[in-house]
Amino acid sequence: MSLITNLYADPNALHALDTWLVGTAQNSDGKYVYTGHSHDWAVLLRGVTPGWVVAVDFSTSRRDAFKLENCQTIYKSSTTLAGVYERGNCSLYCSDGEGVSVTINRIGMYSLEDWNRLRQYGLDWFDGDTMPLR
Repeated sequence: MSLITNLYADPNALHALDTWLVGTAQNSDGKYVYTGHSHDWAVLLRGVTPGWVVAVDFSTSRRDAFKLENCQTIYKSSTTLAGVYERGNCSLYCSDGEGVSVTINRIGMYSLEDWNRLRQYGLDWFDGDTMPLR
């Protein structure tokens, strides 16, 4: 049996993240909404391992304005953006985004091998610590 492990410390994004030039508010379902106060702003992702895949599921009206800072993008869907983290700040970075809001719904960090196995099963995120596959 193989295991896929989400190694991000707060996969359900239930704690406020550090930010740069951003206002933060908690909504009724416990998620955090981040609103930019500048043209460029960021929600920082801490504890990310270089060479691993970071996947962020988020809601916004301006998906085109977001990228994963210092990551090589490997996947985009209508809800999830994923990339291989290199080094430096890792963030959900917004450009041309003054007044733009984003709600981060969940975050994943996977080895490249685990990410590839997730994709084999048509998944782009796993909710929990480990997932047994048969």
